[in-house]
Amino acid sequence: MLLVRMAAIALVAASTFAVTPGAEAQPYPWAVPRAVAPQSAPQVYLLKGLADVFSSGMDSLAAKLRRRGITARVASHASSDSLADEVIRAYRAGSRGPIVIAGHSLGADAAVSMAQRLNDARVPVALVMTFGPLNNPRATPNVARAVNYYQANSAWHGQIVRGPGFHGALTNINLDKAADVNHFNIEKVERIQNEAVARIVAAIGGSRRPTTPKPDTDSPGDEAKAHDAAPSAVEPATRPN
Repeated sequence: MLLVRMAAIALVAASTFAVTPGAEAQPYPWAVPRAVAPQSAPQVYLLKGLADVFSSGMDSLAAKLRRRGITARVASHASSDSLADEVIRAYRAGSRGPIVIAGHSLGADAAVSMAQRLNDARVPVALVMTFGPLNNPRATPNVARAVNYYQANSAWHGQIVRGPGFHGALTNINLDKAADVNHFNIEKVERIQNEAVARIVAAIGGSRRPTTPKPDTDSPGDEAKAHDAAPSAVEPATRPN
């Protein structure tokens, strides 16, 4: 009886794990490592200032990025901590796309604060870009590049400074000589926005929407490189710090 029972068990096992001709045997499901697909989609965050009403330039900046196939999330400066926590969770889950954080006024200070929170979690940031910060926030070691547009003659004249361990590129762009620029439109002026778009595109490695190359037209990456190699288009006197 024991031999009959063992033979029956063997037949059941053989039928369960039988492999059809030409097919490869599959390992046990619990033995298959769960591969994490590489996540390369960029994460772009645009933070607004007080009451979310004085920073409409963040909306138009997002629209310009969208036309290049880049999705940008516009949010309140007050949500910078919760956004940072989302980025940290995504990073720990395998997301490795370049991270860009930009902000205007209180959103500018919040952008640097968000990068600082990511630094505590060892999450790299490709670009921090600010428009008219109130304070002099410190760039952290996880930031590859920081760019700040400001006016020294304004009440909102903050400049980004190098924090301990920061070895990235830092540029503070003084717009004092731009007569048409003030704190309430610094993020809305067309030429500044165009330069900002070029910097973001360069930071994430190019546009995400396939385009047909046009003769005598620089690529977004070339345009952004030109901005870094030469003085800013919005202020000839600009010098990197």
